[in-house]
Amino acid sequence: MSLKSTLQTLLDAARQTGLIHEIKLQRGLVIAIKSNSKVTELQLRRRDGKPSVAEWRTVVNNWPEPMPRVEPHWEESDGRVWLRSSWKTPAKLIEVKPVVNHVESS
Repeated sequence: MSLKSTLQTLLDAARQTGLIHEIKLQRGLVIAIKSNSKVTELQLRRRDGKPSVAEWRTVVNNWPEPMPRVEPHWEESDGRVWLRSSWKTPAKLIEVKPVVNHVESS
């Protein structure tokens, strides 16, 4: 599975539940996504240190939908170091189906 399709799967799951969904990649990078109708948050972390800005760029460059230019910031919590950013969730396009009027004949 490509990184872009993995991110799409995480994003879809996060939007459906409003909870954080994450995956640990083979080389130890953890990608976590939380998204609801207002805010989307992307977080990267490693167990063995902190994620790199290059890893951040790779994830952002493979993001499955248009996103604003975001600058990540470092956070530390419970001995973990996160590279994190959030942005306003883009409005979804709503498919409008034409209404068909049925006229009953007598």
